[in-house]
Amino acid sequence: MTTARRVRRAPGTVAATGAVAGDPAAMADEVSRLAVVLPLDYGDELAHITRVLTIDPPNKSHVDEIVKAIISSALMDPFFQTTANRWRVLLPPWVRRGSMNGATVNVLLNMGILVPTGRYVRCDDTTSRNANKLQPIHALDVIALRDLLARSADAGRSAETA
Repeated sequence: MTTARRVRRAPGTVAATGAVAGDPAAMADEVSRLAVVLPLDYGDELAHITRVLTIDPPNKSHVDEIVKAIISSALMDPFFQTTANRWRVLLPPWVRRGSMNGATVNVLLNMGILVPTGRYVRCDDTTSRNANKLQPIHALDVIALRDLLARSADAGRSAETA
């Protein structure tokens, strides 16, 4: 019976060593070596991209329309739930849907206005690459929305008096 020799390589070396193809120990070493160089959290980078998309002045009108559509569609539901299938039909035709929908939803999720339900439905948008893919169902947190609107009104009043 022949046994494969387990070979340790220095990090960053790609050249083939004496490891036998199909050796589970050698494959585990390779996967571990590659996994170590991957970042564990992409949250900061995604948050930065989302901030740029939603704060950038040319995007403001697009974000405003998407937020209005999302909140309106959730308020029309008896359980305050919504999906992209529901709010997509409420968007004006000039809104950039592909690049702005996801970023806006991420901001609303981070603010606590939208809450994931853990349930999914199939996308009914046949004009995109997402047709028939699963999309999340989100619930509107009306308490968080009320609190945000109250803080916004308080900030507006204090700015007027200053």
